[in-house]
Amino acid sequence: MRPVRRLTVSPPPTALNSATIAPTPTTAAKPSKAVPALRHQPQVAPPQPATTAPPAFASQPVSEPEHLEVLAAPDYLTRPNAVLVAPSARLLYDVSASSKGRNIAGQSELLWQNTGQDYDARWVLQLPGTVGRVQTSVGRISADGLAPIRFADKARAEQAAHFERERTQIVFSANAPTAALLEGAQDRLSVLLQLGAMLAAEPARFSAGARLAVQTAGPRDAAIWRFAVGETESLALPGGELAGVKLTHRPQGLYEPQLELWLAPALGYLPVRWRLNYGNGDWIDHQWRAREVP
Repeated sequence: MRPVRRLTVSPPPTALNSATIAPTPTTAAKPSKAVPALRHQPQVAPPQPATTAPPAFASQPVSEPEHLEVLAAPDYLTRPNAVLVAPSARLLYDVSASSKGRNIAGQSELLWQNTGQDYDARWVLQLPGTVGRVQTSVGRISADGLAPIRFADKARAEQAAHFERERTQIVFSANAPTAALLEGAQDRLSVLLQLGAMLAAEPARFSAGARLAVQTAGPRDAAIWRFAVGETESLALPGGELAGVKLTHRPQGLYEPQLELWLAPALGYLPVRWRLNYGNGDWIDHQWRAREVP
């Protein structure tokens, strides 16, 4: 029998024992009911009409088949002993990017809502002259942290991944093959917040040199993302100086980018910077500018 895990979920962040969650179980295995509508739905302006095709870094190519072998080995996954989920916040970022040698500047926004039992995350990217992009992740908060139910990625058209926990599978709307749903599975947006919840609860366990592995689903496939925890760095950001714990995910597939992520303890380990570096020389960098009450 697995030991009971501690859970902390709602602001202000304080440790809760998983047995105190009521009235319904919120384990990642079987949500007992559908996700209720949040009282405060994100308000995001619709993206401006595109004048050019999306830059190369906006594409989400299918990962290489090598991931399928890894997916059959759950021992690779990192299981948290406890989580400390950040309270609701709206984070604004300045964005710089390079696509095919052309430099672009824009903005992005992460709207994070934590009700204590459910969560709703929405990330919006707007770059001049390109198609706007929106990613959303909706799910429950369990003893193991975030348990996504639906992830969507929209540029010109929306594609989605559905986490069917009763059938232990991830189903994709893009007619891609179904993937096995492993313990602690995340999507490409929720994983940024789940990593923060894990580090916030156990900073000593995930100190520099630690390794984490999380099944991460995109709109067309799921793979094991491996992160290496680096040193805590002092970051000079548009919003001011902040300390950030750096994590790096190196590409495994042919077209997968390298992800560099900085989580700020002062902001509940929410992401204050993340940068994607592509093999063709393209890159995109989000740097924290402001925090607002959602």
